[in-house]
Amino acid sequence: EEGKPDAYRFQDIIGNTLRYIFKGQLTDMKIEARAEGTRIDVKFRRKNRKGFFKDLEEVYKIPCPNIFIECKNYSDDPGNEEFDQLDSYLKPRTGMFGFLVVRHIEDKAKALAHCIRRNRDSTNQKEVIMVLEDRDIMKLIKARLQYPNGINKLLFKKLDKILF
Repeated sequence: EEGKPDAYRFQDIIGNTLRYIFKGQLTDMKIEARAEGTRIDVKFRRKNRKGFFKDLEEVYKIPCPNIFIECKNYSDDPGNEEFDQLDSYLKPRTGMFGFLVVRHIEDKAKALAHCIRRNRDSTNQKEVIMVLEDRDIMKLIKARLQYPNGINKLLFKKLDKILF
């Protein structure tokens, strides 16, 4: 169910689903992790293994020792407030990559524009916020079941839209 009453359940489901999808690439999942006086819905630590996150750091030079996930269990499209919240966790020493996970996006072009602007406007280094909706999560699960490299292909396709 969408909405505030099931927000924590959604957070748990997303955390555990992403743990499965990124098994081998991410580790040490923490739900409601504390960082610098704030609460992050889900946080992972990156393993130094082949895959999307290693390439993000080594090829694209986007530091990502930690991956931050903000979960929004409602049907409205994400706006500045949701992007600002995730943006506040992204720092060069802790990680410059995060997922904003939502149920559904009506205006996909506007959500992508938010991601592109955040990437180009970041002052220190390029930060990347990637939006995932339910449909993307299902595609990632399917890719994980069929062939693990499919996960990387899906994410690089989304990354290319943000960076180029």
